[in-house]
Amino acid sequence: MHYPATKKFRLKVIEADTHYRQKRDALPSLPPLTHGVRTLINLCCPPSTYRIVCFLWENNGARTDQIAASVSINNVSDSASRPAAKDSLDALGLAIRCEVYPNINRFDQAGTIGRWWLTIEDHTRLFREDAANDSVA
Repeated sequence: MHYPATKKFRLKVIEADTHYRQKRDALPSLPPLTHGVRTLINLCCPPSTYRIVCFLWENNGARTDQIAASVSINNVSDSASRPAAKDSLDALGLAIRCEVYPNINRFDQAGTIGRWWLTIEDHTRLFREDAANDSVA
């Protein structure tokens, strides 16, 4: 877009921010990220996807620029949605989705930015009860 932000657009940004906060507050919180779960994610996912998952676990709904700066990834979308990432996330019962929101950049220009959401689609794949008892036959 790269147009100056109008008053109407600023109202859309405020409305979108309200929507984001409502969604964030309505989502059930993720369980604590244990060492075992972190290790399983690290073993299954490509390195950049692992960093995104760990970041989103604590900062669900984060903006693309926040993720990129925090985990040193230039292309968050590629790291979260390429086939290897999607396959490994699916195997773990996880999903990463992006919603696009209107945004005003630091130059006061209208644009959009993504907010990324991590969800646990299947708890049984990630939190295996038998993983704690590996030595039991």
